[in-house]
Amino acid sequence: MRVGARLFAILTIALLTSSASAQLRSLARIFATAGVAGELATPVCDGAQTLRPAEIATRDVWTNHDPDASLLIDMGGMLARHGVARFAAEHDPASLAELVRSLRYRALAFGESDLGDPRELVLARARALRRVGVPYLATNLRCEESAAELCEVLVTGQDGVPIHAHGEQRIAILNYLHPSVGQRVSPRVMEGVRIEPLAASLRNGVRAAREAGATIVVAVVSHGYGAAAAARIVSLTSGLADVDKPDLVFASGAGTELLFARPVSFRPAVVAAPTRNAVDAQVRHNGDHFDILARPSGDSDVNAAFARFVERVGQAYCDDLADPLPGGRIDPERAMDALSFTDLVAGVMRLEANADVALLNRSAIDERWGLDGREALTASDVNIAIQYDEPLMVATVPAIWLRNLARDHADDEDFLVRLGLEITNPYSAIEKIKVNGRILDMAAMYDVVTIRFLAEGGDDGLIPGAEWEQLEDVTLRSAVLAHLRRDEETDPRDALPDPADRLEWTLRINTDLTFAGSAVRDDGDYQEGPLENANQTQFGINGSVGLNALSRRAAWENLLSVNYTLAATDGTSGFEEGADQLTYRMTGNYRGFRARLDELYVPDLVAEGLLRTELTQDEDRDDRFLNIRFAAGLQWRLHLKVQLKLLGGFEILEALSDEERSFEPGFGGQVNIDPWLLMRAGLRKLTLGLRADYFVSAPGDRNRHLLQGLFDLQLDLNRFLALSFNVIFYGLKEGGQDFSFATQTNVALRVAWTGRAVLQ
Repeated sequence: MRVGARLFAILTIALLTSSASAQLRSLARIFATAGVAGELATPVCDGAQTLRPAEIATRDVWTNHDPDASLLIDMGGMLARHGVARFAAEHDPASLAELVRSLRYRALAFGESDLGDPRELVLARARALRRVGVPYLATNLRCEESAAELCEVLVTGQDGVPIHAHGEQRIAILNYLHPSVGQRVSPRVMEGVRIEPLAASLRNGVRAAREAGATIVVAVVSHGYGAAAAARIVSLTSGLADVDKPDLVFASGAGTELLFARPVSFRPAVVAAPTRNAVDAQVRHNGDHFDILARPSGDSDVNAAFARFVERVGQAYCDDLADPLPGGRIDPERAMDALSFTDLVAGVMRLEANADVALLNRSAIDERWGLDGREALTASDVNIAIQYDEPLMVATVPAIWLRNLARDHADDEDFLVRLGLEITNPYSAIEKIKVNGRILDMAAMYDVVTIRFLAEGGDDGLIPGAEWEQLEDVTLRSAVLAHLRRDEETDPRDALPDPADRLEWTLRINTDLTFAGSAVRDDGDYQEGPLENANQTQFGINGSVGLNALSRRAAWENLLSVNYTLAATDGTSGFEEGADQLTYRMTGNYRGFRARLDELYVPDLVAEGLLRTELTQDEDRDDRFLNIRFAAGLQWRLHLKVQLKLLGGFEILEALSDEERSFEPGFGGQVNIDPWLLMRAGLRKLTLGLRADYFVSAPGDRNRHLLQGLFDLQLDLNRFLALSFNVIFYGLKEGGQDFSFATQTNVALRVAWTGRAVLQ
């Protein structure tokens, strides 16, 4: 059942009239803030003003809350994440504690964003809060010895139940994180920390609160976001016995869609506060049940406690972070918002690590940040916009890792930035994956950079299998600040080099090794079939070396192929030569037309040279066989792996023979199919490659028709080893002579290696 329908079925929205309210006896009044996320003030730093109190400072909760008649708590993350609060935690944590004390908070919930912050900042905040007597609640958090320092400054379930006297009532405040939070924060911050299951820990906490004399039990619960969070909480509590249910639940993440709801069983009520706002929850008694009235906070003047906080930390903040950065000048014609800043950050990551691809979760950047008409970025912008300062991690991954990542996140641009990696038509016959404008080479390795949060499995964002290493002394903020501190006249986005403009070199080495042999010794003269065979030995090598250079607009390809076999049988003296051919093909390719318009009908310009010769000279020939061809024409890419060439040029036949050498004009065509996937089973795959080259020279005279081809079937065993079956074809017809051809068939163990490098 859809969450919305389920919520409609199990929740009844409370609509209480003033007349009904008059009949109810008020027991307690609890104010709760939510979604503050450390945004206590925003930077201005214009000389007249340092910081401006944030939206939360203008809520009427601060005037409506009377500490003698009401209770004030936060649902989690009040001091976490935002750059101003982070600066205060680093330089003056007492200012944060003093703000909380001045606002008369009775408790702060330890939320997901608190847990995700660097441990040293969490400890600094928690120690300061402890000194002013405000508990930091983490009821179902437990620490092993390695993280004992954290639980010493928090109030966990092992410390007992905090009870707050409120008139005749004794109110217990509990706070619960869902265990799934541990999957959304960096595994590093979870070292030595565990979150106990929600249902069992909630039941145990409520029982302990009742035993401690609590008359009202309030639980803050993190269980997702929006109305779905409330539905999950109702479902969770419906499975508890009445005595184990809290009286009121604050759903910390539900305020984006919901203010107040309750199950058909009436208890517990579920209340949320709008993001960066507060809710006023009045607990009343109607004779049989608790009744809850929930109202959001309204507008008011800036609270004096926030003004004092700004006065205390503002000047130091601006002195440290407000100056425009030398490389932060922004082109006034181009907007700089959170989305474009995220791309800038990813580009800096890629540059810093000299990587092919940068991966960054968009939530690392505050989506509400913007340059607000200013002409240059400051260190404050970097501090505010980058919510999580994570170390950079690099890995060298096979192409299949990038392919799977591109497929998994093909429609997920709102979550993960994949700078340098793009995919179109995923999982289809015309799927195309590019790395910096170049087709992904499935035999190559690529360098990838990300942040530690993702590398260690945070947000379940990246697929496993990469071996990550941390860049020394480089974090997200430090890398961006270093880039912006370089004195550049251009927009910092333009100061980043485009890897598509760099020259990429690829070296490929393939070697097919073949051996066949039989040994027969029939001393008994049995004259049976297998014993009548001749002794045979055959060795063969079919190798190639390719060296290719590729840029955005041009390519240069070199391929040297060697095909040579030796065989010996009874009746021959030693080894006799079988196949003997050496081929070198050099191709230049201008890709500028397709760089501007990548359509099927747009061709590349191509020029190539082809040399064919032999390793050893035939005894019946006076000169070594050597033919050379030069040709130029057009190439169309009919498919990602299929190219068609139409060429015209000339051949030099018998180039080493003074008597038979001739220069012959000609034309022809080629069809090339790069290894085409036929089937896959796990890491093993079967691919088919094909090359056909037809050229007519001396038309109207010798009418020389030459057809060369290669059929190659390959079964990959791993990245370096494969089984191959290939057929090499060479056919010739000249004038009125009959057509002649030669084929060689090989089944071999293939040893392959591919290396690539991108020049700076």
